[in-house]
Amino acid sequence: MPDESWTANQSEDFAGRTDDAGLAPLLSPLFHSRVVADQHYQRGLDQESRGQWDRALTSFRTACALHPERILYLLARGRVCQTHDLDPEADDCYEHARRIAPRDPVVLFNQAELWARHGRLAMAIENLEEILSDGSRQLGARAMPVYRLRGDLALRNGDYSRADEAFKTALALVPDDDYLRTMVRSVPRFAEFNLDRESTSGAKRLVYAQAGAMLLGLLEDDGVTIPEYPGIGLETLDEVADVIARPARTLRHLGPPTYIGALDTPSLPIAEAIADVLGGTLFDPSATSHHVTGTSQSVLLVTVNATDPETVSAVANRLRDQAQTVWTYAIGLRHPAGAYHGTIDLISSTGFVEVPWDAPSRETSIPAGGLASKLASCLRRAIEALPTVTTVSSHLAWHTKHRRFASESLRDAFAQSGIC
Repeated sequence: MPDESWTANQSEDFAGRTDDAGLAPLLSPLFHSRVVADQHYQRGLDQESRGQWDRALTSFRTACALHPERILYLLARGRVCQTHDLDPEADDCYEHARRIAPRDPVVLFNQAELWARHGRLAMAIENLEEILSDGSRQLGARAMPVYRLRGDLALRNGDYSRADEAFKTALALVPDDDYLRTMVRSVPRFAEFNLDRESTSGAKRLVYAQAGAMLLGLLEDDGVTIPEYPGIGLETLDEVADVIARPARTLRHLGPPTYIGALDTPSLPIAEAIADVLGGTLFDPSATSHHVTGTSQSVLLVTVNATDPETVSAVANRLRDQAQTVWTYAIGLRHPAGAYHGTIDLISSTGFVEVPWDAPSRETSIPAGGLASKLASCLRRAIEALPTVTTVSSHLAWHTKHRRFASESLRDAFAQSGIC
């Protein structure tokens, strides 16, 4: 972008200062300070390219001090601050740049990214809409990140039609972008899992959407970042049922597990409810002698928050040694999802989840007696409320393409289901 402020100030500084040889402008203090500022800026770029971001930031700060109206320097400084969690300073840089050039698309976009990270979605969207309304066609392919971020924010707001439009527009600009291709395919799935209940918070609705997204295979390896919400509290049995309804229905399609066990105490009511609804037999997977009899029986291991991949794997392997087919289901993960590849088959959320009967941070009115049977009733209603269009074929298609993310047991179950 042309630096109009530099040109204007330069003209003012040179006016009436030339001598007979015309050399006075070269001696101007303002001209000299701007030359030095550019040297610091170039040094900062070199330092940043070598990973010396702290030195680069010092150089960019010096350049900004010498030439405060140079947007290029403010953007470089703001970018380094934003990348390294110095958000207040980045915010100051972008605010200063906005005062100089209120409609500069790069300033608007960087500021929108920063605001979006802090949950100021409405303000971020305003910036993006201003860029798009100001002639995005002139930007060409450079408008792709703007549409991509607009789609991400629309998705976070539950505006699936707007997200779909934004992602498709971005993909048309850059057809080989893996993230955009994945999101164009995924938005309808997110929409399908949206409960859209007034009594459910936006964050929890997103958790339920993640349950479907993770089940359908939208992992980080596909370029889709599922936001984490540590400590999400499910306050009612209906909310718990809504989270586990999709995996339960999928298991029903594949053939209900013969045995269902809880890997931790908080997950016991969930295992009991799933056993009630699907018709399986409850057993204790931590017992030294497992009461799993017969050959080629399917076993479902349930956990609220998987904390130790090795422990989960050890229990699953002991059962497989008994010629059992084992599936594992985690509502939440204490560790990154990648740590569980090949261990956890079905995932609802990548953050820590509090169930209402095990939430020490607050009181709950959930009755202790008959908890599992009440949850089972809620689960039956939640399964019935799911969209009627079956997505099992989508599950199979994904697992066929990304076999490394699914256990052999689950892959075989999809392949042998005969319903696709």
